[in-house]
Amino acid sequence: MKKIFPVIVVIGVLLLIVLGVPKVFTPSIDERIAKHAREANASLPMKVDGDTRLEKIVPGKSKFFSYHYTLVNTEFKDINPFHFRSTMKPRMKQHLMNTPEMHYLFKEGVTISYVYSDQGGTVIAKFDITPADLGF
Repeated sequence: MKKIFPVIVVIGVLLLIVLGVPKVFTPSIDERIAKHAREANASLPMKVDGDTRLEKIVPGKSKFFSYHYTLVNTEFKDINPFHFRSTMKPRMKQHLMNTPEMHYLFKEGVTISYVYSDQGGTVIAKFDITPADLGF
């Protein structure tokens, strides 16, 4: 009996390590967002299309990050910010609904912010897309 007890303890510890360690070492959603932002920012800025450039991705706190875009051919004085925002937010919501790779973020409760600036850096529009916006 005395020889069996240490074996049982060792097996118990090994099971605890095998079953418990993955949970301890799994990065939080905020850590995964920060890693994604670091990796993506290494290749930014990047042209998205003829009018838009993705400048940076900024991780936030508590399940939040933002994409910062520049409209390279636009000055603030030449655009209606309300119209731009009211057009772009539904487009981005539709895009995200059609991008299953992004769904895990919303299932984790992440909010994504979009910030659009003119060619001089003046913010034209900012909007958030939350899990509730997409039905998650």
